[in-house]
Amino acid sequence: MKKLFEALSAIIIGACIVYWGYKADCRLDAIQAKQEQLEKRVDNLTAAMQTKDKEIETGLRQVQDGIMLKIDWLEKQVVE
Repeated sequence: MKKLFEALSAIIIGACIVYWGYKADCRLDAIQAKQEQLEKRVDNLTAAMQTKDKEIETGLRQVQDGIMLKIDWLEKQVVE
């Protein structure tokens, strides 16, 4: 009887260990999927920021060019 109890206990403990391992593996898969999703979001945000930076740089250059043209025009007005 004692041997039967020990065998059943070992089977139950083994089954619990397998179940917990499976649950941990499922959680790990979910965490890895979430990490990949977050990495994609970071990549997308980085690309968007780079695009905005380029747009801002272009806008600043256009403003600077406009200011220089206005200064040139004003200098010509003063000379004339």
